[in-house]
Amino acid sequence: MARSRFCKACEGWHDLNEAWPRECLRETAQPAPYVRPDGMDPIRSMVSGKLHDSRSTYYREVRSAGCEIVGDDRAGYGPRYEYRPEGVGRAIKDAIEKLSAR
Repeated sequence: MARSRFCKACEGWHDLNEAWPRECLRETAQPAPYVRPDGMDPIRSMVSGKLHDSRSTYYREVRSAGCEIVGDDRAGYGPRYEYRPEGVGRAIKDAIEKLSAR
């Protein structure tokens, strides 16, 4: 089943498995910048104990106390380390054999 999307330029449907028609692309179409809104779920300030639902007021309070906000790093960058202990497969196999022998 082919997936399609409605085109606002020609008011028709285009198959998503094919390239979008040139005549339907807008000349001014550019990717929009990411806008981070000021609002957020309430968070308690470690500086004063107040609840903040605005990033700007929370950041301002933390900076005015001489502190720094850390921990907004995204995980998953860089090479992924894969832990492979030695001998575990053999130990599991031995345990299964012992249980089966009962």
